[in-house]
Amino acid sequence: MDSGAIVLIFIYYANRFVVYYSICYCVYGLKIGSLERKYFMIAGIVRRFDRYYRRRVGIKNFCTKPECIFRIATVVSPSRFTLPSGVIIERGALLGKLHFFNEHLVSLHSLDSKILAARQSLRYLAYALQHDEELQTLVAVGATYFMPRPKTLIRIVKGLGFEVVLDKACPFTGGWVNQLRASAYTLLLRKAFVPHSGATTFWCYPVSMWMSTDTLKERYGQKIVPVCSASHAA
Repeated sequence: MDSGAIVLIFIYYANRFVVYYSICYCVYGLKIGSLERKYFMIAGIVRRFDRYYRRRVGIKNFCTKPECIFRIATVVSPSRFTLPSGVIIERGALLGKLHFFNEHLVSLHSLDSKILAARQSLRYLAYALQHDEELQTLVAVGATYFMPRPKTLIRIVKGLGFEVVLDKACPFTGGWVNQLRASAYTLLLRKAFVPHSGATTFWCYPVSMWMSTDTLKERYGQKIVPVCSASHAA
């Protein structure tokens, strides 16, 4: 059995428990002592697995300030695709894949606060792109996020300056198996880092968003950002 199958089995059974707990807590208002202890045990396992996953895929911090909600990993584009603006991402191009800084999302409760934090994070990223040699070879930054309400996310990311690439045109969305795995893992992360958020929606839809590094530096690099402490080990 390969590691991918093990991860999928772990996510499946852990997610079943999280959904069951969420129904009890949010619908019936139940807080059973033993169930609470089991839930926090599962949440701790998810957090440890998240740290392992970051090390496994090479996710790095470009800024450790609490208002920064993104991390980054360098990935290679597996195929050629085109952004709606006409920018062509060649196969083999180095891209910066954004990941949420989950520990910094806990204190952000409103949607507006998350959008403001995202803008500030992109300013820090624009600064890092200009001063970090490891990031200067990137041609675009972005990610494929799996969310239960994609229309809301699309509106937000377009306002931030990202371009949304259709599923079939982007090589990072994957098939339905990847969508199932990502949906389960997304719910687990939300419940692990924000335990009483009431998040119970399981199925998530992919939103692939990208921005060329030239556009990002032009849009967010105008304002001088103080040097941000960065620890590349996430």
